[in-house]
Amino acid sequence: MRTGCHLHRRISISSVWMRNFFRRLSLPKKLILIGVIPSAVLAFVSFQLIKEKSKKLELLEVYTQRIYQTENISNLIDGLQNERKLSYDHSVSQSAETGLTGQRRSTDSIINILKNSRDDVIKRFEEYTFVKGLPAIRKRVDDTLARPGEIMSAYTNMIFRLNTLNTSFPASSVYLVPVSNDLAAQRTLAEMVTYLGIIRANIFNVLQSKKDSIGTLAGTYGIHQVFHTYESELGVKATPEVSKRYDELKRNTELRPTLDYIDSLFKRFRFDARYDAETWWSVSGAGIEQLRSLQQRLWTSTKKRIADLVTEEKDEKNRTLAFLIISLVLVLALVAYTIHIISSMLDELKVAAGKIALGDTDVVVDIRSDDAIGSLAESIHKMEAQVRERATALAEMNTELERSNKDLEQFAYVASHDLQEPVRKIRTFAGQLKDLSYDQLDEKSKRHVDKIISSAERMKKIIGDLLDFSHLNRDESQMEKVDLNRILEDVKTDLELLIQQKEAVIRIDKLPVIDAIPVQMTQLFYNLMNNALKFSVEGVAPVISVTIDNDSAGGPSRDQTKNYLTIRFADNGIGFEQEYANRIFTMFQRLSSGYAGTGIGLALCKKIVENHKGSIQAQSQPGKGASFKIVLPFRQ
Repeated sequence: MRTGCHLHRRISISSVWMRNFFRRLSLPKKLILIGVIPSAVLAFVSFQLIKEKSKKLELLEVYTQRIYQTENISNLIDGLQNERKLSYDHSVSQSAETGLTGQRRSTDSIINILKNSRDDVIKRFEEYTFVKGLPAIRKRVDDTLARPGEIMSAYTNMIFRLNTLNTSFPASSVYLVPVSNDLAAQRTLAEMVTYLGIIRANIFNVLQSKKDSIGTLAGTYGIHQVFHTYESELGVKATPEVSKRYDELKRNTELRPTLDYIDSLFKRFRFDARYDAETWWSVSGAGIEQLRSLQQRLWTSTKKRIADLVTEEKDEKNRTLAFLIISLVLVLALVAYTIHIISSMLDELKVAAGKIALGDTDVVVDIRSDDAIGSLAESIHKMEAQVRERATALAEMNTELERSNKDLEQFAYVASHDLQEPVRKIRTFAGQLKDLSYDQLDEKSKRHVDKIISSAERMKKIIGDLLDFSHLNRDESQMEKVDLNRILEDVKTDLELLIQQKEAVIRIDKLPVIDAIPVQMTQLFYNLMNNALKFSVEGVAPVISVTIDNDSAGGPSRDQTKNYLTIRFADNGIGFEQEYANRIFTMFQRLSSGYAGTGIGLALCKKIVENHKGSIQAQSQPGKGASFKIVLPFRQ
C-alpha cells in the first residue's frame, strides 16, 4: 500500500510539474512544441521506413552477389569437368595438349575471380577444398605420372566439394518471393548438370579403359539415384513453364539418348556396344549441354529479374525518401505558417485589448476565423463597442460631475464663507458676555457660556477645514520641485510647542525632492504629524517615525517616465481597529470622541495624495499605534 501511495504521489507531482512547465511556456513556444512533436514522430517513422527499405535493398544486393558467386562456382565446376576430360585424354593418348592449356587458363581465371570475392569465406575456398591440390595433379599430368583413374578421382573430388559451396537461397524470404521458384529450379538444374557430368565421366572412363566396369557401375549407382531425386525435385519446385521446357529437352534433344543409355545401363548393370568412349562423350556432352543451356537461360532470366527487383527497390526507396522529405518539409512549413498566423492574430488581439484597456475607443481588429480566435476577436469587437458606449456615457458623466464638483465647491466656499460671520458674532457676543457678566452667573449658566464659546471655536475650525478642502484642486501650474525634508522641518517648527509639551521623539529619514504642490504637501505632513501627536497614549512619550520603504522605491507606473516613492508615517499611539482603516478617510468620521478635532484632517490628506496621483493606506491595532503608507509618483 505504501509503495502504491508513493507511486501515486510521484505521478501527481510529475503531472503538476508538467502542467506548471507548460503553463509557463510562452504561446509561440507552445505552438512550436505542438509542431515539433508530430514532425519528430514523422521524421522517426520516415527514418524507420527508409531504414527498412535500405535493409531490403541490402539483402537484395547480397542475394545478387551470391547469384554471381554461385554462377562463378558453377562455371568453375564446368571448367574442372572439361579439364578432367582433357587431362584424361592427355594421360591416355598424350594428345589434346593445346586444348588442355587453354582450358587451364580458363579455369584459373574463374579461380582468380572467386579469390577476389568480397566474401572472406569464398575468397579462401582453396584452403578448405580439394582445389588446393589442383597444381599437384596438373604437374603429375604434365609429367605423365598420373594414371587415368587418379585423374578422374582427383577432379571428381574437386567437383563434388565445390558443389557443396553452391548453397541454396532462402526461398522463404519475402524479398525473393517473385523469383523463389526459379531460384530453386536453377539450383536443382545445376545439381543435375553436376551429377550427370560425374556419371558421364565415369561411364567414359569404363568405355575408354575397358576396366572395372562392375566396380564403376556400383560406385556410380548412388550418384544416378541422387540425380533422379533432383529430377523429382525439379518437378516439384519448378514453374510449369520450366517443367515443360525440361520435358521437351528429354523428348527432343540429345539429352534423351543420354538419359536413356544411363537408365538402361543401371537397369541391366552392364555395358553394351551401343557407344564407344568418344561417341558416348560426344552424345552425352551434347545432352548435358542442353541441360546446362536450360539452366543458364533460367539463370540469366533469374538474374535479370533480381536486378530488376534491386532497381525497382532503389527507385522505390528514392521515391519514398523524396516523398517523406517533401512531406516533412510541407508539415514543417504548415506548422511554421500556422504558428506565424496564430501568433500574428493573437498579437493583434493583444494590442487591441491593450488599447481598449487604456481607454482607446477607435480599435479595429480585422480577424475573420471560424475558431476560438475568431470568437475572441468578435468578443473584442463587442468589448470595444461597449467601451465606446461607456466612454461616451462616462464623458457625459464626467462633464456633469465636473459641473457638480464646481457647484459643490462654490457651494462649500459660499456656505463656509457666509457661515463665518454668524460664527464670529456668536464668538464675539459670547466673549463679551463672559467678560462682563461671567461672575454674576450661576454655575449652570457659566457652563452654558463656556459651551457656546467652545462650540463657536469648533465651528470656526470646521469652516476653516471645509474651505481648505474645497480649495484642494490639482493645478499642474502649481507643481514645482519640493524638498520634502524642508517641508517636514517647517511642520516640526509649527508644532514645536506641542512636541515639547508631549516630549515627542521625531525620527525622519532623508527624503527626496519631488514634483508636488508645496502648500498641499505642508498640509499633508502637518495633518499626519498633528494626528500622531493628538492620539498619543496618556503618560507615554510619542515616538513618530517618517521612513522610506526599501521595497517600494520603484514599481513602474503606466507612465514609464515615473517611479513611485513610498513614505510611511508610524506612531505608538492609541491606534484603532483595522476594520475602520478606510472609514477614517471619510469626511467628519471620528473614531475617538475623547479627542478634539473636526474629522476632516485625514479626508484632507487623502484628497491631497489623490491630487498628486498617489494613494494612502492605514494599518493599525488598538494600543499598538498606527501606520500610514503614502505612495507618491516622482520623476527621476
